[in-house]
Amino acid sequence: ARGNLQARAASLGWERARLEGIDFGLQLDALQPLRGRFALAAQGGQLATGTPLADLKINLAMAAPKFTVQELQVKLLGGSLHADPVDLVWPPEGQTLPVGIRHIDLAQLLALFKLNGLSGSGQLSGMLPLTYRDGGLEINDGRLNSLGAGTIQYAPDAAVPSNIGLQVL
Repeated sequence: ARGNLQARAASLGWERARLEGIDFGLQLDALQPLRGRFALAAQGGQLATGTPLADLKINLAMAAPKFTVQELQVKLLGGSLHADPVDLVWPPEGQTLPVGIRHIDLAQLLALFKLNGLSGSGQLSGMLPLTYRDGGLEINDGRLNSLGAGTIQYAPDAAVPSNIGLQVL
């Protein structure tokens, strides 16, 4: 089986998440073993949280049992996320994809938690190693660094929840 599937200037939505201005391409070179390429670019959209995103680009090369992340980048939270090229085995259970963080706005990041009294300012950069395990994503040994002056504050109106991180603040 061989073929190409393409879409231009498409829109896609699922519940609150959506992508707009999508250019999509799937090239299938072989089915057994699976070989081909996948490319997706979207001008804009939003995550299910309502967080806007822009300039999404994903390029994958597939050669079973592995796939190569050749390009992964997106602008969100006032900054961007990106991944350098990396080979992963399919299924990706237990494998890590290092995701670089550049100039993320701390106030926008903390707003995602929708916790009354939690606020901050400043910008963060760093690396978050994402690992797919048990149907979800884990971050172990990630590092975020402040790019200058900033604040983080938690001043709740009610009792502090049993979250140790919030209790420290």
